[in-house]
Amino acid sequence: MTKWRCMNFRCAWIGDERELLQAANPFDPDLTMVGCPQCRDINTMANVCDEPNCSEPATCGTPTPSGYRRTCGKHMP
Repeated sequence: MTKWRCMNFRCAWIGDERELLQAANPFDPDLTMVGCPQCRDINTMANVCDEPNCSEPATCGTPTPSGYRRTCGKHMP
């Protein structure tokens, strides 16, 4: 499950994608807006490193035998 983090400096919520708020974009119904379940801000979510106990933004992606991994530079395979 992909981890996400709210990049709003007052929030910093971290959780998985099942917890994200989603709604149709009022300007384009074919698009979906994603929001933070804690502060309710939109357009502030970023992928977080797949490593346990790491909350750094995921900046690298690597295919592995067990699936695609998103990691920060420190945990890049």
